[in-house]
Amino acid sequence: MTVHGLRVAILASLVLATACASDPADRLAVAQQEAARMAPPDRPLSEFRSFTLAPVALAPAVEADPKKVAQVDVLQEKLRVRLQPLLDEWNTTAPSGQGALFIEPTVQQLRIVSGGARFWGGAMAGESIVDLDLRFVERESGREHGRARIVRGSGAMAGGWSVGATDRNLLDYIADIAHEYLRESY
Repeated sequence: MTVHGLRVAILASLVLATACASDPADRLAVAQQEAARMAPPDRPLSEFRSFTLAPVALAPAVEADPKKVAQVDVLQEKLRVRLQPLLDEWNTTAPSGQGALFIEPTVQQLRIVSGGARFWGGAMAGESIVDLDLRFVERESGREHGRARIVRGSGAMAGGWSVGATDRNLLDYIADIAHEYLRESY
């Protein structure tokens, strides 16, 4: 390969990587659509006086795989960054409500195709999927006030064509959907 050919290949790779980055406006539209189809909790979240985001729990199959646990750590940080400011705002503006609400996320299933697997295997590496269960529990009584199930995947072909960008963006979509669901349920 010539120096010129190498430069063109590098430039094309950078353009492709940039073009496949997730657009926040697109993620917001998807989050609004997904949140709107989920059943709300049995009472508006605005009726509670305080809100706590619990650490992400893991289903046994997820917990048994160290690679999945590492991805859950990334998801937990994305959820914290996306949801905690909203909960902090509610904690300062809703002191007249009754009951403290725990938001308990549990990863039921997780498979994120790695960049290397996507590069070498393309669509043959399969699809990525995240299945997150959000449970709303009143601290004092232990009463469950609802559950929301967020299941999102990035198809194998989309992952192959984007060279893994859709796989990498999946956790951002999950955090955005959770944020929008909470906001709409308030």
